[in-house]
Amino acid sequence: MTGTQVNGYTAAGFEGVRACFETNLREVETGAAFAVYHHGRAVVDLWGGTADEATGRAWTEQTRAQIFSGSKGIIAATLLRLCDAGVLALDEPVARYWPEFAAHGKEHVTVGDCATYSAGLPAITSRVVDLGDLGDARLMAELLAGQAPVPAPRLLYGPWTLGWLLDELTLRTTGLTLRDFFRKEVAAPHGLAIDWGLRPAAGVASIVYDDAFAAQYDRFNTSDDPLVRATWANPVPFPKGAWCGTTPPCATRTSPRRTSWAPRGTSPACTP
Repeated sequence: MTGTQVNGYTAAGFEGVRACFETNLREVETGAAFAVYHHGRAVVDLWGGTADEATGRAWTEQTRAQIFSGSKGIIAATLLRLCDAGVLALDEPVARYWPEFAAHGKEHVTVGDCATYSAGLPAITSRVVDLGDLGDARLMAELLAGQAPVPAPRLLYGPWTLGWLLDELTLRTTGLTLRDFFRKEVAAPHGLAIDWGLRPAAGVASIVYDDAFAAQYDRFNTSDDPLVRATWANPVPFPKGAWCGTTPPCATRTSPRRTSWAPRGTSPACTP
């Protein structure tokens, strides 16, 4: 993108960051924002390009961006606020707050286990999950509660399940969803312009990617390990022929059904 205007501020000694940011807008991204705080002082605060290629809407100082896995830090801060308030305790069994979770030998799994990916629940393994199912937190929590943990002596990371588990715990103990508790107890008191599931999406940058980007997930979808396929291809986070916009979090043009995570030689347990 030639001639893209970069706005904002860089402190003395950080001019190289601005140069890199300008290169990024010319060669990689159509729009972006970037900020750096050093010892509590803002030394870089830059933005530029377009926030929506379809409309040409410019990226401004107030444009919000999706942070993807950066949301894990938000969830962790919210969990610690729940613990600080005495609502949850990291070393308590999840089943104390969510009795149905004890099914299939999970009665001793703690809140801390869930927060550290040690609960043996890195993915939905009982059925095929479509992209449209991801926003149904109650359904996802129900499936996880009724699922046997994956036996493993190690941490098992997955991109989806942490939010569903902690959202259900928050709802059962406070009557609020994780999002609403965060807004009330963390974001509002500190003046944070952070949210998730934004509707309407005005002011939020759209995300567009091509099949070359999505191809990096092919190795997971074709893995010989069924757990890898369940974790990273049920559903594929960035399916080919799709776009990741602002609302819902991931929307697909073609609604592809991804079923190849099931053990090879078998059919998926269920097709939504």
